[in-house]
Amino acid sequence: MNNTVAKTITEEQLAEWYSKLEIGEDSCIDFYVDILKKYKAPMLEVNCGTGKILTRLQELGVYCDGLEASKEQLSICSERLNAIGKEAQLFNADFSDVILPNKYNAIFIPHGTFCIIADIEKAKHCLDLFFSALENGGTLVLDVFVPWKAIEKHNDKCWKISRTYYDAKTGEDFVFSYFDDFDFASQVRTTHLKYEIFCNGELVSVRFDVVRNHWYGNNELKLMLEKAGFDSVTSETVFYKSSDDYSTLFTASKLK
Repeated sequence: MNNTVAKTITEEQLAEWYSKLEIGEDSCIDFYVDILKKYKAPMLEVNCGTGKILTRLQELGVYCDGLEASKEQLSICSERLNAIGKEAQLFNADFSDVILPNKYNAIFIPHGTFCIIADIEKAKHCLDLFFSALENGGTLVLDVFVPWKAIEKHNDKCWKISRTYYDAKTGEDFVFSYFDDFDFASQVRTTHLKYEIFCNGELVSVRFDVVRNHWYGNNELKLMLEKAGFDSVTSETVFYKSSDDYSTLFTASKLK
């Protein structure tokens, strides 16, 4: 019997595994790039992670900066830019309360990231900040989702495997699991995350996290964007490779 105590997965390990999990997600990246390449640079990607979208835009000649709270993921993003001979300003900060030094023609928040601001007042403040960071005539692009599938399959305290990855070089298996709690009155989903690394069938590292997401009705977010000063707010239902049935893509212009 192996009595070895599992180590805690570090931020560096987590960023590395996220980078590996992105392999094969080109259809999702293409979905965003096809939307964004029609806007003028400079752009800013909010929560750019390890830089898959950002570097693809740079390869197409569209200048794009990045904002990311994880310095470990931002380091991988920087390495990817260096590998293709490109440069960008990368900001290590929480996007919900950041004052940006630059102005942009387009700011985009992909992957439903805006939903991770569970506090509605902080979300409104965030929209104010991005409105200020846009040039006149600039555009904010973001998508949000209602977690219909998770709600339908909701089962308290029951871990569900979301993603797995086997690294043939190291012989390690990475397993990402989760379970959800819902506050339907507040439209908040609390997700408990578990990351595990196994080697030869033995658990060697583990990590637990908790994230909270707020979901929005279309009219609710439209009113918030207009309150922040945005004009010509439009939305459309979009489908792409995702764990969710669909997302709603919003575009909002700063015309003042």
